[in-house]
Amino acid sequence: MNKYLFIFYFLIFKTHLSIAQISNYETETIYLKSGVYIKDGKEYPRGFFGGKLKDEMKVNDEVISIFEKYQNKRKVIFACGVYMFTAFILASTVKNEPIKLGLMVTGTISGTIIFPLSRSANNDLNKSLWLRNRYILK
Repeated sequence: MNKYLFIFYFLIFKTHLSIAQISNYETETIYLKSGVYIKDGKEYPRGFFGGKLKDEMKVNDEVISIFEKYQNKRKVIFACGVYMFTAFILASTVKNEPIKLGLMVTGTISGTIIFPLSRSANNDLNKSLWLRNRYILK
């Protein structure tokens, strides 16, 4: 009889933990959706370079570190994009051929840097979000 009582108690206790974990999952975890993040069923803007999302990442030093890597990479991507745009505009207005060629080459190199860096930044964002959610659910 005690054996069955123990099993019954264990099943009820285990089910209670599962329901609490599911509730915690729904209210505390975050997922991304084009330009916004969703928490507890509500949409919040990410902010410029993820600035508004940074407060949510303050769960663990590792999460903050990876998220800051993401932010720094996004800033470099932004700077490269601005430089690329500026270089091509200037190249279209400059009459001197060597300067025009130099602007076109550096603008192209700047644009080429953007793609792998953007992929790496997105990987950092996803990793930091995954780690954050994991720490929240522990």
